[in-house]
Amino acid sequence: MSCCSNPRNSPNRHMRRGPRGQSAFEFWQSKQPEGADTSECAFLEYMKGKKGDEGQSFYEWWVSKQPEGADTSDEAFMEAMRGEPGADGKSVTVAKATTTPIDGGTRVTMTFQIDGESAQVTTFDVLNGKPGEPGKNGVGIASIDLVPIDISPSR
Repeated sequence: MSCCSNPRNSPNRHMRRGPRGQSAFEFWQSKQPEGADTSECAFLEYMKGKKGDEGQSFYEWWVSKQPEGADTSDEAFMEAMRGEPGADGKSVTVAKATTTPIDGGTRVTMTFQIDGESAQVTTFDVLNGKPGEPGKNGVGIASIDLVPIDISPSR
């Protein structure tokens, strides 16, 4: 029987929402013996599973892809990893960056020079999106790492 012909998926079938089921964490807790550690840390440790087999290093993988008799020395590997020279780059210096609040976001204006040539100005708008739906509860989250970032314009 295909999923399309399953009468449970029929749009004419009256469906009722059942009661809320247990989360995976709650289910796991209910299956632990009396006195066992049922903390979130213990659950996360349980979820890790067994350590897998050791894989190849990138160097070992690279060696396995070389034709028979090819130079597979460390030096040959390092040379193979060196890319082709890029096009002549140019040095960009940001002379000034300003931000201005606008309706629904922020306008960023940057003045910069390329290799000391005449100043160029670019402006772009960073618009705020619509607020998202409220988040789910945090059951099962062991930790959250907050990483500060500096978004102030360089002067």
